[in-house]
Parts: sequence; structure tokens; C-alpha cells
Amino acid sequence: MKITEQAPAAQAAAVIIIGTCLRRLRARRGWTLQDVAHALGCSISTASRIEDGSVSTDQPVETLLRMHYRVPEEQVRAVVQLLACGSRELEDSGPGWLDRLAVVEQQATVVTTYSACNIPRPLRTPAYDEALDIPGLAFAAPERVPHKLPKGQVYTLFLDEAILLQPVGGPAVMAAQLDHLLDAVQERRAAVRVVPMEAGPVGWDTNLSRLTLHGHRLYVRTTLGAQYTIDSPRHASPDLPLIAAARAALSDDRSHECLEAASERMRLATLGAP
Repeated sequence: MKITEQAPAAQAAAVIIIGTCLRRLRARRGWTLQDVAHALGCSISTASRIEDGSVSTDQPVETLLRMHYRVPEEQVRAVVQLLACGSRELEDSGPGWLDRLAVVEQQATVVTTYSACNIPRPLRTPAYDEALDIPGLAFAAPERVPHKLPKGQVYTLFLDEAILLQPVGGPAVMAAQLDHLLDAVQERRAAVRVVPMEAGPVGWDTNLSRLTLHGHRLYVRTTLGAQYTIDSPRHASPDLPLIAAARAALSDDRSHECLEAASERMRLATLGAP
């Protein structure tokens, strides 16, 4: 199956996501593309196209996941189901969905996120992430809270001001999280712009990311799963909430001041100051 402009959007998104995950699994195993081609009985160029999201079929994906990369059976079934989706939006909430999302986020060259509920995982501290864990749900994605963003990745975050007032995990955990954001800004690893509360809702999505991956613009909304879509001239642009957030957000300097003030408030709360 070759992915073209005529392919269902969800199917095109699935192939890109799965190919990106296959590349990460291959790197962990220490394989080359030649090794993959030998395992599948195909050319090196075909193996490369499977990984960059240009082409995919069920059988090579299942063969790699089940026989060579030793992925748990329940996750293999979840991946195969993704390839069968024929709608516009791809729903990924099966076993391993957070692993797949973490890999896709890390492999993206450009990430732009609007969040109205919490700080996104790629910019979290482990303590903040743990405080947000949902009891009874366990995920095994080691990359979900990276120590640093991938080298060369351009990350822009539009963050609702109300998030800065929420002492997730307690004031000490939140102060450390805000300092982590400030460090990322200072080191130019990310740009963080605050959307003031008086701006009101800026879109219908409370958590939306646009990822540039292998030349494609992939959009993802996250709750207890990930919903993906790919930019298509046949549909209204998913960019609208991000455009609204950018227009409403404070400048870089004023946003930095907001982060510093919020961090100081949390530190004072830790000390029990009024």
C-alpha cells in the first residue's frame, strides 16, 4: 500500500506513526536497514520507505514487531488495528499508545503545542509527571519524560496561565517544574509563551500538538489516548486553535516574567509564607 493524497487521513497518519516507531525499535536492536531488508526479503529502499511513512503493509509490520523486535502480542494487535482505520481521524488508545506517542514526539523536528490543562510530557519533570499519573493505569514509555528535548528540535509551547497557579504535586514539585521550564527557555531548547486567563478559551481543543515528521504535518490531541490527523487540503485546517493561541499569547519577555513570578509564588508557599 503506497500512501498518497487519496489515502484516508487516518491511514496515512497510522503509517507515519508506525514507521517512526519501527525506526526506533530497529535502532535499539542495533540493526541496519540492510538487516531489515534481509529479514523481510525486500530491498533496502523499500525498508527505508516503510520507516519514513511512504509505504506499509500489514505483513512486514507484523513480522518485524512480532518476530524480530519482540514487541508484546497485545501491542502488535493494537498496531495492526491502526493500519485498518479508514476514517479521517486516527484513534490510538490501545496497549502501547503512550510509547508510540513518546517516540513520535521525540522524532519530530518541529513541535508546536497548546495546552489548557497541564504541562506537556516532553517538558515535564519526573515528579510533576508522577503527580499527574492516573491510579490504576500504568504505562511503559521510558522516553515520555526526557531529560532534555532532542537535539535540534524546535519546540514552542503555548501554555494557559491558569496552569501556573496549580500546585500539582505540591508547591515544591510545581516550583521545580516551573524552574525546569525556565531552564529550557534560557538554554533555548524551547519557547514558552503564556496565554493570559483574560484571553478566555482560544479553541475547542485543550491539548493540541502539531508535529513536523518526515515532511508531514501531524496533529495529535491527547486524553486517555491519542487522536491523530494529518493536514489535508480537503478539510478545515487543524491549525486554527494554534493560530488563536499565538495571537492571544503574551510576548516572550512577558511570558518569562509570568513563569518567574509563578515559580517564586510556589517557593514562598513551600516555606509557608503568606
